[in-house]
Amino acid sequence: MKKIKVEMPVNWLLTLAVYGSMGDGKIPKFMQSWARGIVKENDLMNEYNELQRQHLKILKQQLVNTLGKENVQTIEATIALVMNKLKK
Repeated sequence: MKKIKVEMPVNWLLTLAVYGSMGDGKIPKFMQSWARGIVKENDLMNEYNELQRQHLKILKQQLVNTLGKENVQTIEATIALVMNKLKK
């Protein structure tokens, strides 16, 4: 099988791995999985985790804006209970 080499800026790779989008629409999930694999292979997990934390913080704020703080807190508490039960 013939192989090719792909070069791209690290920030593009991290964007693919975290968001699964380059800003102009969704890309296939396998590309996101591929990007995550490359991130791991190249020891970029700290950068990936930081970008993921920022992304989740934005998503949470959007939920708070949409559902209200009390509803989001109720959802978080329910998830925490379920996760604790799954650990047992």
